[in-house]
Amino acid sequence: MSSRSNSSASPCLLEIFPVEILEQIYLYSENPSFALVNKQLFQGLSSQSTRLRFCVRLFSYGGGPAPYENNERAEILRHAQTVVFQQPWFSNNFAQKLQREVLRLQKVPERIVDPRRYRTSRHVRVVSLTQIPRELMLQKPWGPAKVKLIHRLLKWGAVIPTRPKYIARDAMMNAIVENRYLAVNLLHKYGEVRFHHKHFQAAILVDCDRRIVEMIIESNNSQPRPFLDPFDRRIYERAMLMESAGNPMGRQILKDVLWKGNEREFRSR
Repeated sequence: MSSRSNSSASPCLLEIFPVEILEQIYLYSENPSFALVNKQLFQGLSSQSTRLRFCVRLFSYGGGPAPYENNERAEILRHAQTVVFQQPWFSNNFAQKLQREVLRLQKVPERIVDPRRYRTSRHVRVVSLTQIPRELMLQKPWGPAKVKLIHRLLKWGAVIPTRPKYIARDAMMNAIVENRYLAVNLLHKYGEVRFHHKHFQAAILVDCDRRIVEMIIESNNSQPRPFLDPFDRRIYERAMLMESAGNPMGRQILKDVLWKGNEREFRSR
């Protein structure tokens, strides 16, 4: 009877330690789920300053060398970093503070903290093959904060999920339907997400930013095997409407995508 009561009480023994000691255990555990053991631990370890210290250690490998890609240490860190990315508090604002704190501790001069002038991935260290969470990729809308956060994670070394294939494809579709040029550009040029014919259909039907349409056409024309269907009647009808309305994009679609220098063959189908 006593052993049963002791075992039931043991999970709560951590509560007898001061918050300072619990925080040190949390930091060195490199386990973001440690703070979720019970309500008391969550309340004691959920401040932004504690989360920031935890992430500084986690994203600098505890001050140690980078782990090999497939060893046990890499798997532990990769899982922990992925779990952190999934937390609702891991916003672009928090990521920016994390980046600045890591750079400050590494004594990188303030004048080169600007990520446009310095490769921060050398200091904010994401284990290779760590994926950006599916939930974040498919979250709507593609607002500026989300674009900045995913851009930051890509610069740190995270990757866009390639399995299942629909994640990258649907994330791109959402960005196109929302007419978000910066998001489309980020996914295609930085995330290496490929376009599909349905992406082009959506871009034409929702009257997307011209830069998005041109990006898809350019990608299609650079492929050894183009992905756009040059005999798509829906795109043809939309392009004709655009041309009749005086939109030069209509003529460009007809010329560069549909006719391909063979207008007679197209019209005969």
